[in-house]
Amino acid sequence: MYLGISEPFLARSQSNTLVDGSGHHAVPHVPNIKLMKLPPFHEENDDLDAYLNRFERTCTAFNVPQGQWSFQLARFLQGQALDVYQRMTDEDVGEYDLLKNSLLKRFRLTEGGYRKRFRSVIGWKLVKLQNSLLTD
Repeated sequence: MYLGISEPFLARSQSNTLVDGSGHHAVPHVPNIKLMKLPPFHEENDDLDAYLNRFERTCTAFNVPQGQWSFQLARFLQGQALDVYQRMTDEDVGEYDLLKNSLLKRFRLTEGGYRKRFRSVIGWKLVKLQNSLLTD
């Protein structure tokens, strides 16, 4: 009993968990997801795959429940990526994996899209190599 209060005195430890007066860990502290800051996704400048990876790591670091990930991601989307989110059905909008797959398909980051991107890069390098060999 502390100053007439029957509940144990809780003090915040440095590890973001609550510790009662005896030093035992109590209920884990969930950081405020409003503090989670990422720059918005810019489809012209950002790589979607890398952006989603950074987003997932940030959600994990801030202990955001996975059921909230799609809603949190929507805060950072704009342009065509936001259109993908807005076109989802009410039942699917909370499913992060569905949103992620829809975004990857929209930006052609599927197996076929990666294959096409790889071939275009390799093809361009071969053309440059052929041109350099012809000029030597």
